[in-house]
Amino acid sequence: MLVDKNNISPGPDGVVQPSWWQKLMPPAKEAMKFDQVVCPAPYAISAGDPIGHMGYYQAAKDGGYEARYQIHIECMSMDDNLEKFLTNPEKVGEKNPLCLKYSAGLALFKKDVATGTFTKDARVTTRAGILTLSQVPTEVDKSTKQEYWQLRPENAYALKGQAEPELLSQYDLAKLGFRAEKAEPSSFDYLDGKTQPTGLFRSVIESLHSAAKDDTRISHAMVKHNYQRLLDKMDGGTADYSSLEYWNAFHNSDYRDVILKTIVKHPSDWYFKKDDAIWQPFLNALKKEAPEWKQYSEDFLDKMSWMQEVTTEKLGPTLWHMHPVMFLGMIKSSGRFTYKYSNYGITIEDALDIQMNLGNNGGPTMQKGGGFPRITKEETLPYFDPVNHMSEPDLFQYLDISTQVNVSEEQMRKYLTGKGILSGQERIFLSAARSYGVNAIYLAVHASLETGNGTSPLGTGITVGGVKAYNMYGIGALDGRAVETGSKMAKKMGWTTPEKAIDGGAAWIASHYIRAKQNTLYKMRWNPEKPGTHQYATAANWALAQTKSHKREYDNFPDVTLPLDIPVYKK
Repeated sequence: MLVDKNNISPGPDGVVQPSWWQKLMPPAKEAMKFDQVVCPAPYAISAGDPIGHMGYYQAAKDGGYEARYQIHIECMSMDDNLEKFLTNPEKVGEKNPLCLKYSAGLALFKKDVATGTFTKDARVTTRAGILTLSQVPTEVDKSTKQEYWQLRPENAYALKGQAEPELLSQYDLAKLGFRAEKAEPSSFDYLDGKTQPTGLFRSVIESLHSAAKDDTRISHAMVKHNYQRLLDKMDGGTADYSSLEYWNAFHNSDYRDVILKTIVKHPSDWYFKKDDAIWQPFLNALKKEAPEWKQYSEDFLDKMSWMQEVTTEKLGPTLWHMHPVMFLGMIKSSGRFTYKYSNYGITIEDALDIQMNLGNNGGPTMQKGGGFPRITKEETLPYFDPVNHMSEPDLFQYLDISTQVNVSEEQMRKYLTGKGILSGQERIFLSAARSYGVNAIYLAVHASLETGNGTSPLGTGITVGGVKAYNMYGIGALDGRAVETGSKMAKKMGWTTPEKAIDGGAAWIASHYIRAKQNTLYKMRWNPEKPGTHQYATAANWALAQTKSHKREYDNFPDVTLPLDIPVYKK
């Protein structure tokens, strides 16, 4: 492994390094060294391990050069069955779909909100679409009990249980937009500015043109015409074109998925040496236009060519090349969680001191007997420090509760059955979740916790000034005076029925916390961005107390990948 001075160097600062660095770090006998290639023999490489060149990239440009540090990762295959693999002939993952796909011309339905029934719309889909299944809500016709998918991009619904929309697994790569292309260029100089590109390059531009035609954004209305103009130039054989213009059209970030999902079988520049015919057009151009770069380039090409020296495997001269992040990210076995780490500019000690200094005005408490007395710093720390809670069920306090989960009415009904006044309110919870962008399971679990499974005075209703009011989420219920303050808050907000309390409380949580980026239980309780302010509760275990219920309910959705946002305090 070749590393650069003062840039890529393992240090004692705790920064996470790539796993394969460990084999080259002290006390390894052959450790990383500046300006030297170190490769222990034997150097074990497992399937899936990244291999590549890590270094300093420089490229000449007008007035100087462009420079950056980078690592180049290749994902390649010599498998002749790759094209068939993309079609998933064995239907792997069929029982665990991740996406919903519909095509143009699909019949749409509209909902009568007043009656809860659906009728056929005069419209049909005008383009194809692929949606993440966990983000697609389902609704039931109150009259016929027929289920419908809600297609938000179309602002309409589609029948559920039909051949289309089609449910796809992560392995249905061809249907998810992955496609295979083959290229047999006579030169690696694809865009020489003289001879119009054909084959692979033209095929990709045509795919980008199709993507642009399906783009309904007014701001992008002219993009399809530009791609058509380039296609006409290619087909017309116009000489002396701008290679930079073509390059920019190819790397259009608005349609990057077209590029990232294109798998190409083409000659590898790691196979051919400087004297091979495929390099001659490029080197001849250098000799004429930039002779000072020719010798450097020839040396570089020979040093970077290694495939012909591999004798244990058949590599080259042509291989399938796929985008490593897009391709491997799609087919890898999905874990239950995805992890995001948010760094905060305060130490855990200072943040905890702020919490303790709140004293009787919001300082940490714990339920003991019939009350919530304040607790000490030592008693608070175990609940406050994220390091203590990095396994299930505690991880659920870091769950992004704004994430929608495709939970059915029947599943929600089953959870609420036997929970007092909450029983039978499944439709209200689901409707509130959709309306305000809150996780439906979170709302139900939160309400169950706050109302003692639907039996507390606030949950069953308190009469305030002649008006019976309900508070399902404990909003405004201050410790020691929870019933009094919580019922006054409910009356003020107009939560005069259980349904209004469920819906209105969800709206309040969304506007006061989720949209304020306090979208995890931990953030709602401790607010690490601004400790001691805008905190939902004072009980130190408030967030953790809900995690077991969350895990139990989310266990009903084993194929849903759940995003976590874990706080990291300054060291």
